[in-house]
Amino acid sequence: MLLQELVVDDYGIHIGKTSERIVLRKNKEVIGEYSILEMEDLIIMSRGVNLSTDVFQLLLENGVQVYLTDYREEPYAMIYSPFLHGTVKTRKEQFASLGDSRGVHVTKQFAYGKIQNQINTLKYYLRSREGEERELLIKEITKMERYINAIVSLTGNNVDEIRPKILNCEGLAAQHYWTGVKVLLGDKASEFTGRVSWNPTDGVNLMLNYGYSIIGSRVLGAIVRSGLEPYAGFIHTDRSGKESLRFDMVEEFRAPIVDRVVISMISRGFKPQKVEMDDGITLHKETRNQLRENLFRRLDTRERYKGKEYLLKTIIQLQARSLASFFREGKPYKAFIARW
Repeated sequence: MLLQELVVDDYGIHIGKTSERIVLRKNKEVIGEYSILEMEDLIIMSRGVNLSTDVFQLLLENGVQVYLTDYREEPYAMIYSPFLHGTVKTRKEQFASLGDSRGVHVTKQFAYGKIQNQINTLKYYLRSREGEERELLIKEITKMERYINAIVSLTGNNVDEIRPKILNCEGLAAQHYWTGVKVLLGDKASEFTGRVSWNPTDGVNLMLNYGYSIIGSRVLGAIVRSGLEPYAGFIHTDRSGKESLRFDMVEEFRAPIVDRVVISMISRGFKPQKVEMDDGITLHKETRNQLRENLFRRLDTRERYKGKEYLLKTIIQLQARSLASFFREGKPYKAFIARW
């Protein structure tokens, strides 16, 4: 099976090469070897990792993108070959759409996809729930559906006109969604009181952040490969150093990929282990390994997309290409909605 990404999340790793293979060493001992032909991305999620320019050259010449994440597990740098840039027209039309009806359409699709996939995630687990728990979930789903309808009915001449209403609908729907997730997890995650993205201390939020970082890197790679400008977003506004379009596009995939994996693991009795570091609390290495394996397994499952079955990891790239085609050629762009 082809390697999806090589994730390096341990301190003190040296990344080298031998011929056409990437070699990982710790304390001079080889801990892994990977063929460059089987790699798509390299994600470095730890400090104290070193690699040479020779390794960078081998990676970039073979189309492997490199992502570096900070202690919050958010990407702070991406290294890729300049030859991955798409047509100038794609980016020109992407910028132009921020001021016309195309931007309105895309913004509504991103928000619609996010909330509908959150609803479908709750519905996926609803099938196995009974009694009061089931009633509570239905109540939260019903409330979320109101915001879906509100988004669909929104009109405006450009993104700026509808953004405040979109953000309001997203925020209110998210409150109901995370209330539903808390119901699903119950006593198996008593520490979880709701979504905390900034410096969380509970295992569930730490797992979510770790998973979002991996998916976010994959979405960012898909954006760049499709010739889109990652810093020109729609729901998320421009800010120096912030890949706004990545934050927009990743919303379609968080719930059906990361949230489903984390909820399923916790529901089956998985207990995330934590480690206290100088700059905060992080997941134990073994917890990261198990979570990563489950995420990659989920990415290798098939979903219906435009009338055919594709791997989820492939759908991420197809969605980025669809967005680029929408800007460049006017082809329809619809949010990806996962089945439940």
